[in-house]
Amino acid sequence: MHVKEGFNFNFTGKTRRLNAPPMTRCLKTLLFTLFILHHLSSIAQHPVWRQYTTADGLPSNEVYGMLQDSRGFMWFTTNLGICRFNGYEFQRPIDTSAYAGNEAYRMAEDAEGNIWFNRLDASIWLVKNDTVRPWKYNYIIERLHKKFVNLGSLVVDKSGTAWIQLPTLGILVVHPDGQYQLL
Repeated sequence: MHVKEGFNFNFTGKTRRLNAPPMTRCLKTLLFTLFILHHLSSIAQHPVWRQYTTADGLPSNEVYGMLQDSRGFMWFTTNLGICRFNGYEFQRPIDTSAYAGNEAYRMAEDAEGNIWFNRLDASIWLVKNDTVRPWKYNYIIERLHKKFVNLGSLVVDKSGTAWIQLPTLGILVVHPDGQYQLL
């Protein structure tokens, strides 16, 4: 009995193909290679985790917020103030305010690279040129402070308009010229 190349006869008398067409072999090889590479790359990656504490220069181990700014620095708000991490050390901005508390909570960065944050008394502060300065429109928040307890989220858009969440009241929008509205 003569058997043609690429065919095999079994006992039922039906033929079946032993060699797949070249395109199918290429596709199978490609899929197998991608499968192996995917699994090898996931095995090869080791996430890096480092815990920083006051022993490393963090002002406090009680951290309330983190923000990576446009220059790549990491900012942390703690119960003892705000600090910047450059990848090697923590640096605290100069705080020339007469404010009694140091705690800092939510942060935002504006288009000029200033870091904004709020404090427990519902005031907003800016880190500008490595110095902590009070926001010039804190008096607007003071007028509304009896109607809410703490500030919520804080966002500063490209035009310099501050969007401040006042729990139970809504969103306070303060424009760079001091005009404001409560949404």
